[in-house]
Order: sequence, then structure tokens, then C-alpha cells
Amino acid sequence: MIPYLSEKITSSFIRNEIIADKDYEVYIYSFEILLSTLLNFVAMCVIAITTKTVSETLVYLLAFIPLRQLVGGYHARNHIRCFLLLIMSYMGFLLIINFLSVNYGSYVIIVSILISNILVFLLAPIADANKPLTNEEIKGFKVKSRIAIIIYSISTILITILSLISVWGLAFALGILSVSLSLIAGKIKNVMEDRSLLHSKNL
Repeated sequence: MIPYLSEKITSSFIRNEIIADKDYEVYIYSFEILLSTLLNFVAMCVIAITTKTVSETLVYLLAFIPLRQLVGGYHARNHIRCFLLLIMSYMGFLLIINFLSVNYGSYVIIVSILISNILVFLLAPIADANKPLTNEEIKGFKVKSRIAIIIYSISTILITILSLISVWGLAFALGILSVSLSLIAGKIKNVMEDRSLLHSKNL
């Protein structure tokens, strides 16, 4: 659906001479990203409003989105899978903050910070096959990722201590954890794709 709409929008822009023919593929990709992001945002807004977790969702996304852009992670092969995985991750977050006992919140935050730091230091950045990184870019993102996770960890602790809403610290920690766990899935996917490519070359 999203690729179809992207093609229609791009074709309409070309017919109306808003963009040039040579930019066709670039704009299709750009509209796919835009529409996919919009779909994800609308779905999460609807769920957040329905479950009355708007502030918690905003804190979760405040941690998730910038860190995800920096460290990378798993990228699904199509927009539907990407959408479903994001919603599943988000629903898991909602289940934790709604049903986790307050007595265990601090433990979850500490464990989330520890796991996130270990995974980011060991695996980040994880690039996508469609958007590979040069060796210099990998080195740069590796340093930035490690600095970022330390800052995020300190921020989580400060939010937990200073926030008037106790669940905000947990929401921020789970946002970081979601990105960090995505690194494992991204690493596995890249290894499997590399092995598949190597196998096909040897045939």
C-alpha cells in the first residue's frame, strides 16, 4: 500500500512538473519513509490516547527515536513488517508500565541501563544493507553511540529521581532498551544476509 501511494504521489508531482523525471526513485523512497513514519505515529497516538498513556509514550519516544537514528538496529524488509514490529515493541512497553509492580520499577530501570550499555558498546552501530556505512563512518558512529548511551543512562537516572511522575524514568529506560535489543536482531539479520550472499557466490 505504501509503495503504491508513494508511486502515485511521485507520478503526480512529475506530471505537474513539481519534480524532475530523474528524481523519480529518490522521491518514491522519500515518500515511502514519510508515509511509513506518519502511519507509525498515528497508530501510536491512537493507542496512547486510548490507553491514557500519552505522557509515558512521549517519554518513551524521546528516548527511542534519537538513539535509534544514531546506533541503528534491525530494519524489516518491508513497511508492513516494520510497522508490526514497532507496534509489538510499543505494546510490550505498555504492558510493562501498566502491569509492573511499582516495587520492581527500579530494578527494571537498572537492568535496562546495564543491558543497553553492554549491547551498544559491543554492537553499535548496526548499518542496514540498503544504507551501508564506510569504515570511517562506523568509527565515528561507534564513538558517538557510546557517548550517547552514557548520556542517556545518566538522563534516565535523573528523570527517575527528579520526575514528579515516577513511571517516566521507567518509560525512558524502556525506550533505550528497545533500541538496544534491536541491535541484536539487526546483527543477526546482517550475519545471515552475509552468509546467504557468500553461499550464492560459491554456487
